[in-house]
Amino acid sequence: MVGEWGIFSSADLPEEDRCHVWRETYSLEVVGLDVSSIDPRPFFARVQFLDMGNLKLARTTGTSGKYHRTPKLAAKDGRDDFTLNLNISGRWEHATSRQRVVLDGRGATLLNTGVAAEGVTSSASLGEYVDLASLCIPRQVLLKRLPRADRLLMSPIADRKTLSLLEAYLKSIESLSLGDDADLRHLVTEQILDLVIFMLGKEKCVEGRTGGVRAARLAALTHYLERHYRRQSLSVDDVATALNISRRYFFELMDETGESFTEVLNRLRLDRARQSLADPNYRHLGIADIALDSGFGDISYFYRQFRRRFGETPGALRAQISP
Repeated sequence: MVGEWGIFSSADLPEEDRCHVWRETYSLEVVGLDVSSIDPRPFFARVQFLDMGNLKLARTTGTSGKYHRTPKLAAKDGRDDFTLNLNISGRWEHATSRQRVVLDGRGATLLNTGVAAEGVTSSASLGEYVDLASLCIPRQVLLKRLPRADRLLMSPIADRKTLSLLEAYLKSIESLSLGDDADLRHLVTEQILDLVIFMLGKEKCVEGRTGGVRAARLAALTHYLERHYRRQSLSVDDVATALNISRRYFFELMDETGESFTEVLNRLRLDRARQSLADPNYRHLGIADIALDSGFGDISYFYRQFRRRFGETPGALRAQISP
């Protein structure tokens, strides 16, 4: 269904013949690829996909394998779109009759789905899976924005900063249900296309103020704060440097959240402290220890902010939930 996330998983197939059934029911029929396993582990594949109309997104995780897109398969489905493939984890090799590209670790490249090709995906170790993301873009949609797109085919894109931006944005929409909201689907599609054009090098702006790039910067900022808020010394300069943006642009993005930098840190730290105080596994820790563990460096400040946020002291909260 357009606008709704769907999942194909080999775990839903008969265990004794998963690779064969996956090949027949998904790979050949849905994506036009003939696949085979080259992994010593049991075959596993999971695809999370989203159809937005003018743009289709798929996130594939699985064991190592080979694939072929034969001339017969290409002729059968008649697809001649562009696909931006992002190699997130593992090694990915792709070859046509004229070109070959290898991405070992994070990277991306633009492909033409209308030509015969073959490839190999392999995990970095037996403890990991291959992880790929694919954006299928209609030929005319991309050419309208990037007339020379065909010249960029099979060229590795290894700029981790722009890759991280796109990955952060794609992650931020994983929980979205676009459904019948055509305006929201259009907005998300346009923002993703902005990011793709930015990645392919047409727009070289330092801050990335086009719609999609700005949305991705905001998603990356939110994700960074959610991962690092427990660092007591975390500063505006630390975050701006990590995200490769200026202080001025950092504050512009913060304005869009409706919270200041301090307010976001306090909210995240207080929520963690409250959760820890309510968790029996943290009963051995004193309130000051929990405050420090949550990112606060000033215990008095922690007490004041906690009472302001939750209407009671940390000790009173802990007493309420004590067995």
